[in-house]
Amino acid sequence: MQKKRAEAQPKWGHIGLLAAIAGWLIWYALDALSASSRFDNLLLIVPASIVGVGLVIALLVQEFWAPRTSNVAKADPSPDEPADDLRTSLTLMLLLAGYVGTMSWIGLDIATFLFIGLSLFALDERRILTIVGFSGAFTFISLGAMGQLVSLPQTAFLEWMLP
Repeated sequence: MQKKRAEAQPKWGHIGLLAAIAGWLIWYALDALSASSRFDNLLLIVPASIVGVGLVIALLVQEFWAPRTSNVAKADPSPDEPADDLRTSLTLMLLLAGYVGTMSWIGLDIATFLFIGLSLFALDERRILTIVGFSGAFTFISLGAMGQLVSLPQTAFLEWMLP
């Protein structure tokens, strides 16, 4: 397939969305700072805002300066793709609702493990070892690290694994 350089036209809708996200992140961090400048109040908000604004900046740089290529002999997309995208989006929304709804019932750690695993399965990952390994590693690292910073409720499985 041949590739040719396309015109460098930024997508203004993407730029507008990125500007709105960056504005919200900055406003949220400043609002948290004005409410209370105590360390424990800003422990998660300010670093997350800094990372978020950094990602927005990286995406803006990519939007303006990354080379755009398009396939000349691009195949027509199948008509089933929008339906598959909608089905996947709805499945992930239902999984998120189930995750939030079952956290207090089965525990944060087990709910996180199941949410990540079922999300990977919904996104067409079928290798069981990959699903279990990634879900376990993500749950163990993220909740283990967060548990060292703040007290996490209902993490019986992690408390059993981490002394």
